[in-house]
Amino acid sequence: MAAIPGDQRADEGGDGRKEEIARAALAVVARSGARGATLRDIAREAGYTTGVIGYYFDGRDDLIAHVHRYAHDRIGGTAGEPGQLDQLLDAWTVGGDVERAAFLLWIDWVLSDRSVGAVEDAVREILDQRRELAREALGDALTGAPLELAVDGLLAVTEGLALHALVDGVGADPAERRALVERVLP
Repeated sequence: MAAIPGDQRADEGGDGRKEEIARAALAVVARSGARGATLRDIAREAGYTTGVIGYYFDGRDDLIAHVHRYAHDRIGGTAGEPGQLDQLLDAWTVGGDVERAAFLLWIDWVLSDRSVGAVEDAVREILDQRRELAREALGDALTGAPLELAVDGLLAVTEGLALHALVDGVGADPAERRALVERVLP
């Protein structure tokens, strides 16, 4: 398994433990929130000891930063071909378990004091990547200031749709979602 960019330690030996821990941490965060997720709970969920987690991560904040990156990578860290707006909308708004847990993690970070360096750095890096993916998905149709306005609008719409799916438990119909995005684009 390749390390997710920004990680402090690779999954030495390729045994998959780091990914298993990340999946377990995401599940615990989905149930308890990032602030309520303890290393002990994450270790129990993963089937490892806290010592194993300590081997792969430099503490809880490093683990939570890794989980942000892990979730982002799983729900649309790449948009595919430029102009693939529908693919990006699916990745960022469909209400699967990983998407729901990732969005809960994002909300938890927004509501926190956001002062933890490793987590803040990871989230800001992800936001920059999302902005770049949005630019690529919008393609060459817009340039300059209208493009940046469209990127901001796309991010706002996808976050609103994800929140709606989280609250209602149902994602938006793809045609309705596309129509909404087209109304927001300048």
